[in-house]
Amino acid sequence: MKRFSLVALSGLILFLWPAGPAIAKRPPIMKVEDVKPGMTGYGLTVFKGTKVEKFNVKVIGVLWNMFPKRHVILVRCKERDVDYNQDGKINDDDKFLTKGKIASGMSGSPVYLTVGGKDYLIGAIALGWAFSTDPVAGVTPIEHMIESMETPLERPYADLEGSARRDGKEKVADPHAEYRTKLKRLATPLVVSGLDERTFGKLAASLRRHNIKAIQGGGSCRSIAADKARPEPGCTIGVPLVRGDVEIFAYGTLTMYDPETGELLAFGHDFLSAGECHMPLMLGKVTTIMTSLYNSFKLAGSTKEIGVLTRD
Repeated sequence: MKRFSLVALSGLILFLWPAGPAIAKRPPIMKVEDVKPGMTGYGLTVFKGTKVEKFNVKVIGVLWNMFPKRHVILVRCKERDVDYNQDGKINDDDKFLTKGKIASGMSGSPVYLTVGGKDYLIGAIALGWAFSTDPVAGVTPIEHMIESMETPLERPYADLEGSARRDGKEKVADPHAEYRTKLKRLATPLVVSGLDERTFGKLAASLRRHNIKAIQGGGSCRSIAADKARPEPGCTIGVPLVRGDVEIFAYGTLTMYDPETGELLAFGHDFLSAGECHMPLMLGKVTTIMTSLYNSFKLAGSTKEIGVLTRD
């Protein structure tokens, strides 16, 4: 079984997948201080199925120190390479960014800027704004994501008198708590199948305060095409939290894969800040993007298991 790790803020995955000729090498990166307004490039994500597609981006500016020692790059997104109908007009089904703006589930979508004919990875989409009339996204700079690789897994513990956990220790501080309470990230979509409406409603309400968007949908989406899919920047990736008669799948987008070190970056932000963990990691398939004036989201399901998540 392959092993992965997902690091808070960036979603780092340590991953041992056999590199094939179709897998690109780690791309060159551009630091946030080199990003200037007006620069253009593209992003990668899945709008439907498992096919990774490009969309255009243009830099609006950089929000310096938006969070403690953390900057955010603002970009405006636009459709690219969409299908046309017989009248030469863009099919309404392909206007995902025009109608739905920035959707939950796009978190982790890699963003590249093209300078001198060369593409540079600048980060991953991670933030959006409710009721936005433009497809504007906040991008987590790639250097912040790489820095989180070195975040220690250990958390501070102390002995506590009275009732305690089995190991006799209780958590007294959470180094990632401020990011959960202050970071205005895109909600992590979590598709749920097998529950009745009443039970689902209670689950959705309990998850909402953790910035997790519960969606009532179908279960796993196995198919011949999905089974042939491999991890690549822009693909859908996630964690099945429950499998069986009831299925719960939390998902986002893969940002970067380095075949030399076997590392993946995904999500663009933390999921549960669980630290050391042991959960399956799976690829996903997008059924469609459900557009909303408040908050659009990708409706997706899991396909095939590719390893074990060991770090969040």
